[in-house]
Amino acid sequence: MVCYECFIRGQRRDAIGLCHHCSVAVCAEHAEVVAVPITEKVLLVKEIVLPLQARRLFCKICRAAIEQDHVVAQDEAQTVSSREAEPIDVATVPW
Repeated sequence: MVCYECFIRGQRRDAIGLCHHCSVAVCAEHAEVVAVPITEKVLLVKEIVLPLQARRLFCKICRAAIEQDHVVAQDEAQTVSSREAEPIDVATVPW
């Protein structure tokens, strides 16, 4: 499998995995590994964080989107229905 980010730039690098969020293939340069706390529910209402953490692989775009700060200003906030679809630039690369 080939890294998507490299592919759209006209390069060819083997992917090391898939983004946990968008499932795009990424190479070591374009991958971000994030530690994820593991929790356990106790007595139906309490949740505890266990000492060991798992890991998740993200592409840089999804990691930045997931970790973005909450919008404080109400007039800057957009709902899904008020936002126009943004075109995605997919470069045409010859095989």
